[in-house]
Amino acid sequence: MFKLFLKNRKNSYHNTWWPISNGTSGMGLVEIVIGSTIITLAIAGMASVFSLYLNKTINLTDGIKGEFLAKEGVEALISMRNKSWVNIANIPINTTRYFVYGANGFATSTSNIYIDEKFERSFILEEVYRDVSSNIAGSGTLDNKSRKATVLVSWRKDEATTTRSLSVYLNDVFGN
Repeated sequence: MFKLFLKNRKNSYHNTWWPISNGTSGMGLVEIVIGSTIITLAIAGMASVFSLYLNKTINLTDGIKGEFLAKEGVEALISMRNKSWVNIANIPINTTRYFVYGANGFATSTSNIYIDEKFERSFILEEVYRDVSSNIAGSGTLDNKSRKATVLVSWRKDEATTTRSLSVYLNDVFGN
């Protein structure tokens, strides 16, 4: 009779009196747990990648600002030179100076002014020597109409300081 009930059970779609197991009980729950784990790991991985991307983007933005500030510093020195060579010649050699911007354009200062409360921009002028062929050399005849200028831009990120620098040669091309 039991065999007869099972036989009838297979053919009956409405008979729920006797549950027959086919070896898959609990598999739906396991599939849900595994699927949830995979989705959670995928979301955590994407969040980690996004966080890394955001951090690198912020650092890259600071680097770009630093490069532009250094270039602006070089342009400020050129602007000062174009007004009068005395603006460059009177700056002491091998001393750190800072830029200030006023009504008459750029000038120099001995005190630092932070840009965006983060970036420190300074510059140093060095003497230029020429060899017998009038080429720039490490030693030789001092050229009073030329200066080597190095613009430095520094900023702190966490526990480290990053510095960008640009060096140019300034000449009294206008004879003023």
